[in-house]
Amino acid sequence: MTLHQSGKNVTGTYTHQNGFIDGYVANKKTMRGSWTQSGNNRAGVVQFTLSPDGRSFTGKYNYDGEDSWTGTWNGVKIK
Repeated sequence: MTLHQSGKNVTGTYTHQNGFIDGYVANKKTMRGSWTQSGNNRAGVVQFTLSPDGRSFTGKYNYDGEDSWTGTWNGVKIK
């Protein structure tokens, strides 16, 4: 996954099913937004929380139409 921030806006891509993220910085440590996958026409909501050192995040997501979180989505900064 690659994420880019411009002001409060965050966009990104990931390889699984040609995924795309579109979000915003809700506060210093939280990004909220949506994800879409053109490879299988799935979409949903995502929320990432940055670790105190800024090197990783914990996240959660759901699929459109669901009221609760479906799973986790975590990452580590590599650059």
